[in-house]
Amino acid sequence: TYYIDGQSLPNVDQSIALGIIIDGKLKFSKHINTIVRKAITRANLILKCFYSRDTHTLVRAFKVYVRPIVEYCSSAWSPHLVIVKDIILLESVQRKFTKRLTGMQNIPYLERLRQLNLEHLDVRRLRADLILAYKILFGITGETDISQFFTFCDNLHNTRGHQFKLLATRANRDTRNYFLAIELFVHGTVCHRALTFPRCVHSENHCTART
Repeated sequence: TYYIDGQSLPNVDQSIALGIIIDGKLKFSKHINTIVRKAITRANLILKCFYSRDTHTLVRAFKVYVRPIVEYCSSAWSPHLVIVKDIILLESVQRKFTKRLTGMQNIPYLERLRQLNLEHLDVRRLRADLILAYKILFGITGETDISQFFTFCDNLHNTRGHQFKLLATRANRDTRNYFLAIELFVHGTVCHRALTFPRCVHSENHCTART
């Protein structure tokens, strides 16, 4: 038991920091379950309360009122590839909503996304990770110790390119896989040994990464 000013601190199995639920094992499954329930409830309210059945209007409402719930601070809790059930659970919010739109009931999910001009939610989380990594590397986030997040490649034997090549690091514990520096490399679309951020890109609204 721990005490502060003579007051004993209660034992809890989870904590909330800036709206993110963290359990005793530093996992985020409880947080994901919570935001998925909130997002599904709000998506159902949109379909129930909107008189209009116009697909464009409903999709716009989904982007404004639902998607921010499952994307808030995603770089902190985004599930890695091992936790497939959490990835599927998050994607189910958009899958169920699009299936209930007019004329979309019998259309496969990928085709629905194409017709509605939507993206997979995991792709959007990856983009958020890349944008955050870019901002950290180029000082847009303020005075941040880059060495706490990333390891740079050794350019002593490679004179091509620039100094912003990141080296993939290994995670010895499952909890470490949630870290931004690991998540960028374990994702299916970024699985090479080094990740390159071109120095010529300096727009806050545009982030480019190539491997």
